[in-house]
Amino acid sequence: MGRGCAAGPAGARVLQQLIDARLMYGIDISAEAMPHMAVVEGYFCGAPMRLFRVSFTGELGFEVNVPSERGPELWETLHDAGKAFGLCPMAPKPCMCCGRKRVTSLSDRTRMAQSRPTMQA
Repeated sequence: MGRGCAAGPAGARVLQQLIDARLMYGIDISAEAMPHMAVVEGYFCGAPMRLFRVSFTGELGFEVNVPSERGPELWETLHDAGKAFGLCPMAPKPCMCCGRKRVTSLSDRTRMAQSRPTMQA
């Protein structure tokens, strides 16, 4: 399973940009349609996708799951779309299948830096 996350205040804006560009479709990420911990199915660039409404950072967040062969494309798409909103990669986590560390999350680090003064923004 390929996975990517968009978290922080800009996370929803990044996903909405992808929805508006029809790179993600069949989903509604509004708070009414997708409350905390909801899961919806849709499509990412024609591939089946599951979108989870989560909060690993204490902010609004989404986890996107696609077939594993589409994982690199998902990451590049999220990363490229997130640049305009100031999203950047978060600390890598060990991959569950092979143990290698992989970066799979993007976050708006502004809030994180404010809540943890020792971190660099």
